[in-house]
Amino acid sequence: MSRPRIGIANGEIIVLTIKDILMEGEVFLGDYNMEVARWRDGRWSAMVPPLYVIVTDHRLVLQSTSRKQHDPAIIPASYITEMQSFTFEFRRGVILRLKTGHAIALFIPGLKGDEILRDLHTITAPTSKPKRYKMTLELGDLQKLIDYVSGL
Repeated sequence: MSRPRIGIANGEIIVLTIKDILMEGEVFLGDYNMEVARWRDGRWSAMVPPLYVIVTDHRLVLQSTSRKQHDPAIIPASYITEMQSFTFEFRRGVILRLKTGHAIALFIPGLKGDEILRDLHTITAPTSKPKRYKMTLELGDLQKLIDYVSGL
């Protein structure tokens, strides 16, 4: 399946919507604007622009909202091995650890913090239900996101 690219049209930043990414039978849980949290010099700092994050019952879709075109990084829920909440200077965040050894830290927007954590717990909790899809992590897309954030 070829994925549409995100980018700019008529001066506006365009991202994939829920309708664009949902697979048959996949359940949408929530969508959020979250900032990447970077640990530097003994403190967390927010990276801008934020990421547009779509959470489904099977995966996370992380999309840059910058003016430069980037493919989204799609992380199957089965690749998330640990979810750890943190607080820094009155901000809440979450660190997602992946089977690949990567860790992604995100600041949680204030008003939707409980909702986001609930959605992430939902997809990372062990389940006895069989998964409908066999998904793999596209390391190239994840690396592009890492490179993008590293360049900020």
